[in-house]
Amino acid sequence: MSFLNDPSMAVLEQGLGLSLRRQLVINSNVANIDTPGFTPSDIDFDAELQKAIGAGRGPRRTHHDHLNADGARRSEVSTFERPDGPAGADGNSVDLDVQMARMSQNAVLYQASTRAVSKKIALLKYAVTQGSEA
Repeated sequence: MSFLNDPSMAVLEQGLGLSLRRQLVINSNVANIDTPGFTPSDIDFDAELQKAIGAGRGPRRTHHDHLNADGARRSEVSTFERPDGPAGADGNSVDLDVQMARMSQNAVLYQASTRAVSKKIALLKYAVTQGSEA
């Protein structure tokens, strides 16, 4: 196994993509805070990451429009309705405080992932530029 084929880099890549998708879902929830009857959604990050990692063990798609091994055009991230609490008089169940907490949690996860990727790239750069001198 080479450094470039490090499975942890693939996990970090999938995690960053899922963090981005979760951020978009949270943004949608906040944008619909005044929409009557709206129920917020979320992504089961751990389950989706496991699904993405498992999908990475088979043939790899090199373009998002290519077919998967099962014939599906693209793998979609599953979302589910996750009310923040009881619905108000208008049927909307978005709680801004809950959404901000989820956004903060997602941001911390994203930052940790980007920091890990940066460290791995710095290690690779060190190996290329300084590794022969050690």
